[in-house]
Amino acid sequence: MFGLSRETVLTMCRFSLPPGYTRTAPVAKPKLGARLPVIDAILEADRTAPVKQRHTAKRIVEPLRDEHGYTVVKHHVRLCLARNRETFAPLAHPPGHGQVDFGEAVGVIVTSTR
Repeated sequence: MFGLSRETVLTMCRFSLPPGYTRTAPVAKPKLGARLPVIDAILEADRTAPVKQRHTAKRIVEPLRDEHGYTVVKHHVRLCLARNRETFAPLAHPPGHGQVDFGEAVGVIVTSTR
């Protein structure tokens, strides 16, 4: 009827939100695995360096590509930089609730007698 398998429909009925997918094992990196400590050391040293002197993924890839032929560094650098960033959770308020800082408001509620 829905064009979906029975298991998918049962999963949809059991959960209000989809349960998602979790990996059972970390992703293998056969080409890059031996060079991960070198890349991590460069990124760690960049944390204390001035912003203009930090390495970009392209500057990290060039010597590895020339020496060993590695080109899959960009994705790993992006993950490492994202892991070190501060994250912020947006405020979410259910309907009828809110948060106000330093303000004044006048609310008028009009009801009809229909």
